[in-house]
Amino acid sequence: PPPDDPPAVLEGVSPALHTPPPPEQSPHGALDQVADQSQVSAWAVTSDDDDLAADFHLPCNLLPADLQAEIQLDEPDLPMSSLLLEAPFDPPVSDLAVNGLPCLERAISTPTDFCRAPGPARPAEAEVALPEGSFPDQPELERTTTQTAVRTEEGLDGAFCVSWTVDARKLKASDKVAVSPAFQLPTASGNFRMMLLPKVVDDRKGGASFKRAKGKGLVQVKCEENLEDPRRGTLALRLSVRSGGPETEGPERQELPRGPVMHDFAEKGIFGLPKGQEEWDFGKIVNGSQTFVVSLEILPPSLLDADEMPPGPPPGLGSDAWGLPVGMLVIGAEDARLPA
Repeated sequence: PPPDDPPAVLEGVSPALHTPPPPEQSPHGALDQVADQSQVSAWAVTSDDDDLAADFHLPCNLLPADLQAEIQLDEPDLPMSSLLLEAPFDPPVSDLAVNGLPCLERAISTPTDFCRAPGPARPAEAEVALPEGSFPDQPELERTTTQTAVRTEEGLDGAFCVSWTVDARKLKASDKVAVSPAFQLPTASGNFRMMLLPKVVDDRKGGASFKRAKGKGLVQVKCEENLEDPRRGTLALRLSVRSGGPETEGPERQELPRGPVMHDFAEKGIFGLPKGQEEWDFGKIVNGSQTFVVSLEILPPSLLDADEMPPGPPPGLGSDAWGLPVGMLVIGAEDARLPA
């Protein structure tokens, strides 16, 4: 039937069955209905063909161009190294309250202890240069006693010298002996050591110590090997003591050399000066360096003075069965022979 004429009603059929079908809905019908409700709702929904489809989350009648016109972002340039935890600049709440939209406040994060809020960069602290081998924030450690400074050298005249630098604080301790590191001699085999012993001032306990002896004591040389060849163990030895400062100091800072004295280490492993010559006053020669040097010299036969040594041929050239010159005093030998 024509559209203007009402539909014909068939007999025996309910009028509900003759209800005309609903008009065909356009693809944008649902969106149009939502658009009709946009006057009531604060949010607008647009179709995909609309240019504002990407801004459907914005409030009604508030376009990005209007937002940029209303809001002037005036944030200062911050250094890239700063860590920002604040929210970006927010527009005034009055601009967002459109069509009765309630005013909401945005939460702003607060910097924690391990983050720095934006602000002027602090100048870097200057690094303090520490001397090489030092540790920061540590107390100064007391230097240990110098017992390893042993130097050996051979002179142009053939004499061999061993110098031992000793810490003078050893003289104020309660030790009973000070021992040098081991060293070797060119004319004898095995290891040798020099020893300092305090003068015994009291037979009671603690009487033999450097502290009780007030810096006085004696020097001994010990061979740590059992020498089988007597001729390899017989040496002409000379001892001297001086301060640890320059060698040009006056005579009050050094003791004259004592010796030479012949000693057979194959017969007796420890050498010491004869009675009356064995005591040294170490404390008297100590200077500001707080060290003193004990020197041991091994003299070759060519340097033995006939006025200082008993008469006879040089060691090892005599007819004696021990290879010793006849009439020479041998310290430590059981059959020591005095000069004729």
